[in-house]
Amino acid sequence: KFSNLLQEAAASLQKVEELPMPDAKHENIGATSAAFAKAAVESDVVAHFESIVERWCSQTEHMLEEKQPPAKDAEDVGPDSEFDFWRGRMARF
Repeated sequence: KFSNLLQEAAASLQKVEELPMPDAKHENIGATSAAFAKAAVESDVVAHFESIVERWCSQTEHMLEEKQPPAKDAEDVGPDSEFDFWRGRMARF
């Protein structure tokens, strides 16, 4: 059972979703109210971050819409299969 757990963990790591990060040119925005206010009036900066957040939302919605595959055997149905599903889902997030 432990080796199966390790194999499932390794497989779930291959399915990790990579959320896009903002472009490097926007890394210089400071983490202050004034820096955020300045960036908020620059339409290209706002458009860039809106597009990033829209992609994050789309990817997250897609992951949440994925259904749990049906159990292979009657023995697979139960708390363990549910736990396995959510463990795999957590690994992807």
